[in-house]
Amino acid sequence: MNFEPRSSLKRLALLLVTVSVVLAACSGSSGVIANVGGTDISEADVRGLVRTDSGEILDVEFLRYLSVAIQWEAVE
Repeated sequence: MNFEPRSSLKRLALLLVTVSVVLAACSGSSGVIANVGGTDISEADVRGLVRTDSGEILDVEFLRYLSVAIQWEAVE
């Protein structure tokens, strides 16, 4: 197994950013909840990734989709 400290630090940084963004998102704001490389990600953008009958998503699901949106923007 090849351990790379930089990779671990990147993952930790991404986790910390994601958690802080989710905490901000839980405050009820529907504005910009993340900015990745100058691209804003709004709550509406994240909710638009989810297709549900009720339109409601759990906080855990929101976190997962937010993480995906952040990672997607980071690699583009």
